[in-house]
Amino acid sequence: MDKKRIIYLLNVYQKHQATPEEIAEFVTVLHDKGHETLFNDALDESWDEISAAEIAPLEVAGYDRMLEQIILQPQETRKPVKWWPKIAIAASILAFFVPIYFLAVRQTNTNSELILKNDIAPGKDGATLTLANGKKISVGEMDPGQVLNEPGIRISKTKDGQLIYQLSDDKNAHVGFNTLATSRAEQTQVRLQDGTVIYLNAESSLKYPTSFARAEKRQVELTGEAYFEVAKDKDHPFQVQAANQSVEVLGTTFNISGYADEPTVKTTLLEGSVRIVNQNSNATALLKPGEQAIVREGLLQKRTVEAEDVVAWKKGYFMFDNETLEEVMKKVARWYDLDVRYADANIRYKTFFGSVSRFEQVSEVLKLLQKTGGVTFELKGKEIIVGEKK
Repeated sequence: MDKKRIIYLLNVYQKHQATPEEIAEFVTVLHDKGHETLFNDALDESWDEISAAEIAPLEVAGYDRMLEQIILQPQETRKPVKWWPKIAIAASILAFFVPIYFLAVRQTNTNSELILKNDIAPGKDGATLTLANGKKISVGEMDPGQVLNEPGIRISKTKDGQLIYQLSDDKNAHVGFNTLATSRAEQTQVRLQDGTVIYLNAESSLKYPTSFARAEKRQVELTGEAYFEVAKDKDHPFQVQAANQSVEVLGTTFNISGYADEPTVKTTLLEGSVRIVNQNSNATALLKPGEQAIVREGLLQKRTVEAEDVVAWKKGYFMFDNETLEEVMKKVARWYDLDVRYADANIRYKTFFGSVSRFEQVSEVLKLLQKTGGVTFELKGKEIIVGEKK
């Protein structure tokens, strides 16, 4: 590849005109140390054409990591990569202009094929609503605009599938508890009576009162994963019980992941502030935006994360940020309702970076992962067999 070609690739990224093939070609250049001098020269020639608006994002921390996420790369340990400013600009351009559904991977010489006996469609909007009287309703089968009248509350469904709770004229009616549950391959959202909006990921459930009108605290119970946009009410704190932890807020945006088959509960804050309590040890932590609390048995740890990556599922993406293959495949299994079997137990600890749409057929997700050259997949019915490429 010559310098003229590299300059062309950089320019089409800047102009939002790059094709998926050109994106893959540019990623290959970034991986190839043999092109380093040519790439630097190309950036020097294009430097004056790069606008201030494109330079400004470099003041925001995290662009080095963004480039690493775009390049899906299995490895046993992650080595930090430092990029000089002009390359960082190229990274930012790539990060913003690459369609999020496209997963850029290192090109490898591999002839291995994905073995498919069948294919599996992605999950969709849907859930089961259990009313206070025990009646179960399929949310997916409710018509937009349909209204359920329960004591003191009206429940309706919008065109985009959101359930909405509103007080009825009978404000003194007995408050009951509803449970909204997604199975594998389902997701849903609900707006509670106080205006709080909650998005439920696959294989999750939320138990909540039909009304908070006479409650001192707004308390709900979560199993699995959910994204919360809590309506502000300083006189009535909002509390989430998830596994062996509680989260208390006044009004904020956060994500909780606490699946039964995972050893930790992770709470990630996007806006506002929350207080985490590990109920096994009474350890507490206050989170600021961009921080994540990890609760495991009697332990409570806090760390800084890219919060938007954590909630990528809500926006329709799988985001893998230094996650093990086992963690990646748990996400895939929940969303496509599949079982996973490892031909080699050790392979589950390989780590991955990258993102891909949750609305592709499972074959597309597996093909992209397999292009790394480190893993192979065989899909038989509802089972994925994961192997290591020899």
